[in-house]
Amino acid sequence: AEAKACFDKGIAANPENGYNYVGLGAIALKNKDVKGAENFFKTAKSKAKKDAVLLVEIARAYVAADPVAYAKQIADNIKAAKKVNKRHPAPFILEGDMLAAEKKWGDAAGYYEMAESFDPNCTESYVKYANTYFNVDPRVAISKLESLVAANPNSALAQRELAEKLYENDEWTRAAQVYGEYIKNPNSFKEDEERYAVLLYFGEKYQQSYDLAQKILSENPNAFLMKRIVFLNKAAMKQYEEAYALAGNFFGSTDPKNKYSSNDYTTYAEVLLNVGKKQEHYAALVKAYEINPEKTDILKDISSAYADDKEYVKSAEY
Repeated sequence: AEAKACFDKGIAANPENGYNYVGLGAIALKNKDVKGAENFFKTAKSKAKKDAVLLVEIARAYVAADPVAYAKQIADNIKAAKKVNKRHPAPFILEGDMLAAEKKWGDAAGYYEMAESFDPNCTESYVKYANTYFNVDPRVAISKLESLVAANPNSALAQRELAEKLYENDEWTRAAQVYGEYIKNPNSFKEDEERYAVLLYFGEKYQQSYDLAQKILSENPNAFLMKRIVFLNKAAMKQYEEAYALAGNFFGSTDPKNKYSSNDYTTYAEVLLNVGKKQEHYAALVKAYEINPEKTDILKDISSAYADDKEYVKSAEY
């Protein structure tokens, strides 16, 4: 209903703009009103007789509704778009999207490459190629985004996607560097600051990570991930008393959406041991093992700790 209201306002502002009719057609398809959708699309086409993008958007509306049931309508509109402009990237991007939805990664990437060949400045084709081909060869996908950033050094989208793919490929240090450049971009998303704080932590830039996480917490005191990061950073910097003070806030969450990791508790155990709370240290290690029983090394650590305290029965148990 809210979408329809926006499209209606668009038509009121400019009845000759075909795209709002496409939007209304997409809504009609969602409501199973096929005839109504066809009428909206017909009106849209009458407003822009040689607009390849508009024809692709009509095809995309059919894809969103049901790519199997509307296969003919999709094919017809894509064909019409290519007839209007055989070198426009839009229809090839949609064809790539459809193949990507079927997890045909290589085929999808081929269509994105065709789109790029028709328009070397089409950022969308680079990004979608990388997101798709990452499933086949991460380094090739990253290289594609590197070339995009080189060609568009001020593009927030290019910077963000490169940073994301480096992050997903476990290239933490480089990801943090690119994220840092992205965060300074005026077009960056505020919520990505949290990811940057995490990357700084994994890149062992603990003070920078701590400072950024504290800034985010000052704006959003309930940011669970940032509570984790300030705690982990203090522990990593061996500032155990401060880490212990932060642990109360971090481990005090009662929100079921906030999940603690085994690493949270092994780190907490290290903090407890260094502030002289041995019994709590054992309990934290046990909790870490309960969260992730596959980490059997934790049992060895508990056993060794009890042995060091000459509690041999407990040591043997673990």
